[in-house]
Parts: sequence; C-alpha cells; structure tokens
Amino acid sequence: MTTIRRVTIAVTTALLVTLAAAACTGGGAPDADDPTTAPSPTATEAAMTSAAPEPSSTPAPASIPTDCTDVVDAATYASTLASTPLNDPATVGERPSGQLQPTTAPAGSDAGAVVVAATQLDCLWRNPRADITGLNLAISSVDAATQEAFQAWLLDRANQAPVARDAGASYACEPGYDGTLCQLSFQDPLYGVEIAETALLRDGVVVQVGQANFPTDDLMGALVARIWG
Repeated sequence: MTTIRRVTIAVTTALLVTLAAAACTGGGAPDADDPTTAPSPTATEAAMTSAAPEPSSTPAPASIPTDCTDVVDAATYASTLASTPLNDPATVGERPSGQLQPTTAPAGSDAGAVVVAATQLDCLWRNPRADITGLNLAISSVDAATQEAFQAWLLDRANQAPVARDAGASYACEPGYDGTLCQLSFQDPLYGVEIAETALLRDGVVVQVGQANFPTDDLMGALVARIWG
C-alpha cells in the first residue's frame, strides 16, 4: 500500500497538608453551643483554603517522542504494536525512519511537503511478509500558518492517493483531542480491507496515523496522552 506520511490529558494535583491540634487550656473541651467558647478557624485551616490551586488555562507543552517504542504507554504498546516488526528494512527500504532531523521544504512546496519535511519521528509497523497490513505513524512540528494550510491541503481531494480518490474517500475534520481531528477511510479494492488515515492538528504538532487492516482501540488517545500528558 502507498501510505501518505501524515499525522487525554489527565492532570492530577496532590496537596499534602499536615494538621496540627492546638492544646486546650483549662483541661476541658470547648462548648460548641456557647459562642464565647466555640473554636475559631486555625491558621492551618485557613492555609488549606488559601492554598487551593487555581485552574490554569495554559496548555500543556508538547513533548514529541524520540523513539518509536515510546510513542504510547507500555501497556498500550504491548497490546497494540509490540508483536509487529518495526521499521524493518524490508518494508521501509531507503526511506528514513525512526527519529529524524527536520528539514526545510523547497520553496514553493505545498503544505503536504512542508509537513513531511518537518517530520521528527516516522515509524512503520509492518510484517515484511504481509501484503498490505501495517500501521504508519509520523509526527511533525510546524508553525500555526502551516498547520492551517495543512488542514486545507487534507480537505482537497486532489491531494489524496489515487486509490482513495477512486474509492470516493475524502477527509472530514472536526474538533477532537483539544485540536482538529481529520479522518479518511475506505475499503481497499484489491484486498477488501479497511484503509484509514487520521491526522491530529494541535498546537503546531501534526500527528498522522495510517492504518491498513490494522484496527486499534483509541490509539490517538494514547498518543495524545504521551505527547501532551
């Protein structure tokens, strides 16, 4: 198959507070019904209230993985990708794979070529003996203008692979994973299996996943948790 190289935050804050009990004078406990003896808030209690963190609207910075085996958590990798050969020379050929050094696309290049040139990680899980089954992941870092232009590039059917155009497939984009999620899928006419391409555009990062007869369970969610978690 010809794969176009494309591409849940849970923040938990723990607050540890040590409570101190002030010694009572006179040996007796204060009478809660007597306003003159009812205890007043202690300094520790006041500190607990004032120390509560305020919600932050600052987006989490992206951390692009540098190793194809570190793109998701260990459990997801083991259940989804570990059993399939990674970047086997028989499948990637001369194409650079793994961690890449981004380059600058030639002047006049379209947004697709600009994103490809900006790729920082490219991974292909595919058995050399498989006719079509496999999964490709590419992660790029671009500026806001390129991200916007790339979305328009995806939506232009003229930029799709001929097999996708022949199948009448086209990208559809909608909000997702705190960014823009664009997806395309169709049935391969030769092998009769599903081909799916997904691109997440978020905060200048483009995450592209191409799948051929390689179903996954919210792989994009696991990728997002790894990159922005």
